[in-house]
Amino acid sequence: MPKIKLHKGTPSIDMTPMVDLAFLMVTFFMLASQFRAEEAVMVDTPRSVSEIQTPEKNIMLLSVDTTGRVFFGMDGTSKMNVLESVCAKYNVTLDATQKNTFSKMPNFGMNVTMLPSYLKWDKEKQSKYDKDITQNRGIPIDSTDNQLADWLYAANRESKTNQTDDGKELYDLCLKADKKTPYHVVKRVLDILKELEMNKFKMVTSLERAK
Repeated sequence: MPKIKLHKGTPSIDMTPMVDLAFLMVTFFMLASQFRAEEAVMVDTPRSVSEIQTPEKNIMLLSVDTTGRVFFGMDGTSKMNVLESVCAKYNVTLDATQKNTFSKMPNFGMNVTMLPSYLKWDKEKQSKYDKDITQNRGIPIDSTDNQLADWLYAANRESKTNQTDDGKELYDLCLKADKKTPYHVVKRVLDILKELEMNKFKMVTSLERAK
């Protein structure tokens, strides 16, 4: 019986379905992803071996840069209630456009009286002002002008009023201080938290592998 000769050739695989799938996945992630807005100040946090992760939402974040300027930020719908409360105390008026701009800011650090002007500027001018330590000294924390306490008091009230499904406070308080921040500034911030009886908070650090 004669042997059947098999055709010799290079096998080929149709990659079209795989390319289509990859394209669909890339398109999905581009449309579904939400990019985090750039923070007003960059903070180089100290390192620790703690692996506890900072919550990604429902947080009140205090940031302190190398010069000791304090910035505050929070997310969620309660953010606008806090803004209304603090602006009412200092007789600051914002229109709908300014409030909308504020709602998209991840954090801020300035005297509350500067907000109306700041919120009218474009992003380039806002960024320039944030970095200018001669003009912008952050949120005042002096005993004679303690605006940070007002922001924290209003935010803490919102956190206690609105609770999660398991009955806990809505917001987690986090403190992120640069590793070069003057100690007396950090101590002042801690003293303000103590005065407001906000004694439960998380320190934001960079992960360092345990030796």
